[in-house]
Amino acid sequence: MTRWLSKLFKKTAQSTQELAEQKTETSSVSNEIKKYDSKENVAEWVKAQRASGIPLMELWRELMKNVGQTDELELMEAYMMAAQEIEDVVVSRNLNGKEYESDGDESKAIILYEANLKDRFDGSHPYERLRIIYSRHKRYEDVIRICQSYIDYGQHDPKLKTKYEEIIDKLREKSSRD
Repeated sequence: MTRWLSKLFKKTAQSTQELAEQKTETSSVSNEIKKYDSKENVAEWVKAQRASGIPLMELWRELMKNVGQTDELELMEAYMMAAQEIEDVVVSRNLNGKEYESDGDESKAIILYEANLKDRFDGSHPYERLRIIYSRHKRYEDVIRICQSYIDYGQHDPKLKTKYEEIIDKLREKSSRD
């Protein structure tokens, strides 16, 4: 009888262990699905917001705000991934624009820098580069637009903001005399 009980206990222990492993595996798969769904849901949200015309940097700010407001690790990771993708896009535009400029292809650089302005890039790089390019080509209305855009949407470096305000004043004064 002890032999039979021993076999029963062994079999029960083995079954319990297998059940626990299956449960862990199921839980792991469930978490992966949840993680995938979170990433997909966040990506779809970004896509929908983008299609409605929301600038990338506005989306980036919203994603970063959401990171701080959730306790769900998977959702936090999804927000961070989406924010990183946005950063990659705007930074690569600036880097590629720099390359185009050094290759002498200002028209392609302008397209990339203007895209960052449209997406309300926070840094000064595309604003400064466009201001310089447009000034060189005497496109003063564009210079004013770029400077005003930085004042409205840039990081607001006080010195650069003051510089841009002075440039706008000078160009408007010059155009009123012409």
